[in-house]
Amino acid sequence: MHVALLSPYAPDVPGGNVTAMARLVAGLRELGHQATLLLPDGRPAPDETLTRPDLVHGFNLSRTGPVAVRLAESWGVPVVLTLTGTDGNIDLLDPERRSHVLAHLARADGVVALTTEQLHAVRQISGMALQAAEVIPQAIWIGDQPYRFRVLNGFEEDAFVVLLPAGLRRVKAPHLALEAQRLRQVDEPEWELALIGPVLEDDYAGELLDRMEHFPHARWCGPMPWERMGACYRESDVVLNTSESEGASNTILEAQCAGVPVLARANEGNRALIEDGVDGLLFESSSELARQMSRLQRDGALREALVEGGLARAQAFPTVREEAAAHLRLYERLV
Repeated sequence: MHVALLSPYAPDVPGGNVTAMARLVAGLRELGHQATLLLPDGRPAPDETLTRPDLVHGFNLSRTGPVAVRLAESWGVPVVLTLTGTDGNIDLLDPERRSHVLAHLARADGVVALTTEQLHAVRQISGMALQAAEVIPQAIWIGDQPYRFRVLNGFEEDAFVVLLPAGLRRVKAPHLALEAQRLRQVDEPEWELALIGPVLEDDYAGELLDRMEHFPHARWCGPMPWERMGACYRESDVVLNTSESEGASNTILEAQCAGVPVLARANEGNRALIEDGVDGLLFESSSELARQMSRLQRDGALREALVEGGLARAQAFPTVREEAAAHLRLYERLV
């Protein structure tokens, strides 16, 4: 089978969506199928050659839906769309974007949700049955290229480093971490915030980086290639997720697999991946983030317990090959 996969961002923009697309392409090819990666505008990615596929798959309905549908119609082939957290938790609730999302949901021959909770919520909000929808959990795929994360980004060996992988856009809300640092009590230890990710919204990124100038214990380390992420996790003490909305966060899955405690905002997607106090900690506000971070700094036994719980949860997620095989089963029903 030949599948054309439409990415919401260019392959050189590090982030969860791009990693998910690259992982699925690799998995499909490993199973002996042809997978062509397309740029957001529908052109083939560098080093790719496009011929008529058997099916088009767009990842992130809001960003790829229009182009994926247009391409599928032009070739006369089915189209599959993957829901992300932004699609279901933000765009479907936005009066200006709702009709756009519903139109492309209605046009999709198949829909992929990342969690059961996500699919249930989208069905409720949209009022659509989505009969051809499948829940396909994400695999865990972490780069293992050697990289001296602390040394090259100016963190001391004994510093308590909190890693926040997030594209610089408002929905990812990294400003909550700055608020938490501001709310730190005088008698509580300092923690170093390491924000890594590309600029995805210029205005928000400008505001955030200007604000970070006033926080000596916070720094933006720039975009980080996927190949180096394993090293970043291993040299961090806690991995933080501040997103307003998530589908199924690659960051959380990868951190759990890498054996790093996770502190995450209590949105619907994150609740599906974390049992609070068992395999991660959740927070609702910047003040609660500050309190939970203080707990993690002071309580080594808690950190160890969360690592153990995270590693246990990670065992339940599919391999790259299994994730690709689940997509293939959906594709084969549609072709």
